[in-house]
Amino acid sequence: MNLIICTQSFDFVGGEQSYLSSLIQTIRKNGNHDIALITSQSIRPTSSFNHGFDSLDFKEIETYSIDHLGLQAILDRVKNRFHYCYLHSFATRNDEIMISKFVPTLRFLHNLAGTCISGHKKVSFPSSHPCQRIFGPRCLGLYLPKRCGGLNPLTMIKGYSFNKEYLRSLHFFPAIAFASNYMRNEYIRHGLSPDKCHLLPLPIPGQETDLHPPDRRSSFTNRLLFTGRLTNLKGVHYLVKALPELIKILGRKMELIIAGDGPELSKLQEYAKSRKLPVEFTGWINRQRREELMRSVDLLVVPSLWPEPFGLVGIEAGCVGLPAVAFEVGGIPDWLIPGETGELASGNPPRISGLTQAIVRALSDLDYHHQLRMGAWKKSKEFSTKLHIERLMNILQTLHKDR
Repeated sequence: MNLIICTQSFDFVGGEQSYLSSLIQTIRKNGNHDIALITSQSIRPTSSFNHGFDSLDFKEIETYSIDHLGLQAILDRVKNRFHYCYLHSFATRNDEIMISKFVPTLRFLHNLAGTCISGHKKVSFPSSHPCQRIFGPRCLGLYLPKRCGGLNPLTMIKGYSFNKEYLRSLHFFPAIAFASNYMRNEYIRHGLSPDKCHLLPLPIPGQETDLHPPDRRSSFTNRLLFTGRLTNLKGVHYLVKALPELIKILGRKMELIIAGDGPELSKLQEYAKSRKLPVEFTGWINRQRREELMRSVDLLVVPSLWPEPFGLVGIEAGCVGLPAVAFEVGGIPDWLIPGETGELASGNPPRISGLTQAIVRALSDLDYHHQLRMGAWKKSKEFSTKLHIERLMNILQTLHKDR
């Protein structure tokens, strides 16, 4: 099976690029497949895109950039040699449509573009909570009053036009893949045919589940972990504000470790310091250090206030037997099963008190906590790279048959 993979750039190493880097390596190792990598922006084959993973061997794949050759010239070079295209973020909708007409194409959606002016599916006034509205003209009347994405009317108009065109362009693809049931259902609500919408859960790039189940602990570590970018959407301020009541209810000392950086960092630090809260800020950490922390704490807390498309960090935690607590938003319920892999708090709307009670439930009993650790470990096996590639290949083969 010869495969074209399209993405915007490999010069920036983020979640999408890390995933594709790992995917390409695994496909190459497991079969005799030719791969062509097409990017919108120039790529530098001498660069290292490891981000904690082995660097790609660019001698084994063809690489092209649209801003260097132009898409038509690239398609002329790969004509009749590739069976499918796996399309991710790209520069223009026209280029995406052009690719889909050239070869059977599976489009993977990483975010909620086309379903919301801001892309966040969250309102901030009078309270912060996920938005259930179907994207359309009425959103223009609510964007400013509901504080959906700022107070700039020009930004609102540009966002509306972009997302309207983006949603329209998705109908050109014969198949679209989503990491979570939430994402799939959301786009079906927005008019895409269920037959072309496929569930394709993401794996953890470069990481597999521990071979052995987590050991039974003799006591709690009384440590909580948040890891990720520190933005308002991630709801870390809810977690920090929950600490005093959490300590009071559990009746023991607790420590919160916040591993990450972002625009909310200084506010969180000031708040925690002014109230003498037991919070450690580590800044950005590498994968090895993150895994070490996950093995040393009781819970991962994912207090996102917006509908996360998937929440890959929860599967990463499950690989080492760490259960999670989160608000019931977006794709998180695909891997966070209450009483099995962690605890959920209501996300409609998300409240500090609800998050506190969910954490208390998870930490109230050592035997129950071990049950959650075992459940998280077992659940993570459902998101292996091997299973992911099998699902991907099955979708592509079906796509070829329907061509």
